[in-house]
Amino acid sequence: MVDGATFSPILPTYRPAVLGTMPSVYQLLPRGRHECVRDSAGKPIRDLYDPEVWVSHGWGLADTDQDGVLRQLLPDVAGADDRRRIALDHLTKCLSRARQFAAALDQPATPPAEARMHLFAGDAVLTDADAAWDARRRRISMTRQAPGDGTVLRSSALMDERLAGEWSPHLRTPIRWTNVTFLFADHIGLTSSPAFSDNVLYLLLEAP
Repeated sequence: MVDGATFSPILPTYRPAVLGTMPSVYQLLPRGRHECVRDSAGKPIRDLYDPEVWVSHGWGLADTDQDGVLRQLLPDVAGADDRRRIALDHLTKCLSRARQFAAALDQPATPPAEARMHLFAGDAVLTDADAAWDARRRRISMTRQAPGDGTVLRSSALMDERLAGEWSPHLRTPIRWTNVTFLFADHIGLTSSPAFSDNVLYLLLEAP
């Protein structure tokens, strides 16, 4: 959302302003309490849902260099000021919605007695975990990796709240997992793993 993304050599590069139009991308932002993103002074950026943070750093739709992209996205809007106003309005709405989404996920809840919660996740691939923003160079860089599947962190899959405070040997999560199975596969390879299909078929067809 800061640098854009290229997913394959044969696919076009997605510019930050293009990615910034997608509401669901903001819903993937890490919680501020986990202190995953830090500023140039090394201080955690605690509220990634604050539009002023995006405007002050010039991220995504708030990047003033993205007007050429905005001109393509908004061909009927003649002026750069109007395009920026529309872009920042969309950014604000997406961040507000993402904040509501995260707050809803964080609400404590008791599942129905008959519900069983099974997690299959990868934890054998180093996955980007923390980032730092260099305001002078206007660059964001990854500073730490942790176990995951190359896309999703093990801690994110578990909703591990040990990231928010002092470490403990036992998992702290609001989700009442019935069972957790870790696979030695990356994000795309999880569902093609024989261990995944064997265990899922057992749970669906044979388990009492």
